[in-house]
Amino acid sequence: MTNCALCSKKTPEFGKRKLSDGNLLCFSCILKATKIDSNVTSNLKNYSLEDIKKMIESNPKKNTTSDFSLKSCLSAILVLGIMVILIRACFFGGDDNANDSSNRFSFGEGEAYVQAINCIKKELIAPSKAEFYMWDTNMWEINDSTYMVKGPVDVQNEYGAMIRANFECKVIKRRNDTFECRQITIY
Repeated sequence: MTNCALCSKKTPEFGKRKLSDGNLLCFSCILKATKIDSNVTSNLKNYSLEDIKKMIESNPKKNTTSDFSLKSCLSAILVLGIMVILIRACFFGGDDNANDSSNRFSFGEGEAYVQAINCIKKELIAPSKAEFYMWDTNMWEINDSTYMVKGPVDVQNEYGAMIRANFECKVIKRRNDTFECRQITIY
């Protein structure tokens, strides 16, 4: 083992990595030079250590991979943040600053649907076997804090058979992000 002439890192002695002046380069230094000039790899014996040093020193660092990764990461975080805000506004929107005496505020159909399913499952014999059909479910807003959710569900009866039933549930959201289900009916 010998040291790389450029970075002094220990490297095995392979004749194919020798420069014209007899110096040896490690793989990472050859890779640096190759990124600047692609001919370095195939014609390494035509370059001296001074040629490689000048090449690396004279090349202004453009977008390095770490800069690119950092910029990409920050861009992705920004886009993700915007998407979260838009999704919350579309599906879970509402005015958190509503000043009504019932301590309630508005929420979206998506949130009402999820809460209704949670409440219905509590009433079933085999909740893990239940299959809900979101696209066939009807939801309507009663007021800014209350939705009525009504739709089909496949449930297991007491004999183990799967049957189609319908459910109805009134979902109320409180200001402290708790939910209350009322008028739960499975028929």
